[in-house]
Amino acid sequence: GEHPTQALIDLVTLLDFLNVEPDPHCRVACDLSFQFAGDVRFGRTVHSLAPLLGTVFEKPCIHFAAPSDWQYPESRLSRLDELGVRYGFSNRPIESSILYVVRINADDYNDTSSSYPKEFVVHQRALAHFGWKYVMHPFPRWDEIPAWDVDDQSTHTVSIDKLPQAGYFTQSENGVFVRMTLLYMHAVQD
Repeated sequence: GEHPTQALIDLVTLLDFLNVEPDPHCRVACDLSFQFAGDVRFGRTVHSLAPLLGTVFEKPCIHFAAPSDWQYPESRLSRLDELGVRYGFSNRPIESSILYVVRINADDYNDTSSSYPKEFVVHQRALAHFGWKYVMHPFPRWDEIPAWDVDDQSTHTVSIDKLPQAGYFTQSENGVFVRMTLLYMHAVQD
């Protein structure tokens, strides 16, 4: 499956973060690396956003970090090849400029006991170690990005919610405006 409206929200968020205004007649030059980490096999947002990055950016570098059971489907790679996307795979997160975290949907695996592998959890130490400049997540989140809790001091040294790299709140805010715009565009066509 795919999630095209979320891909538009993600693209708007990325372009805003990069301070880039795309030209509809040519692709945007970009030397940043993008990484999708987590369940990229069933992650509908990944299936929509990866080709969109190839449409908007000139030869983007995309990395898919996932355990083998969650890896990006081979059947979708031909589209990325057509768009000139450079891509790679690993079974754990790596250094990259932009990190897009995808949660596990236990229903896709008929497994209600699935928990997020600890090497994929995005916390302050991982952020420092991998040098991620911007972290995105389509929400809702579970335990893949620990939440900040004002009343729980232990979360203050783990959660990245209050750090400038946490782009998922901006992403969520942009979702309101992108969806309002799409609804308006649909309404004025009738």
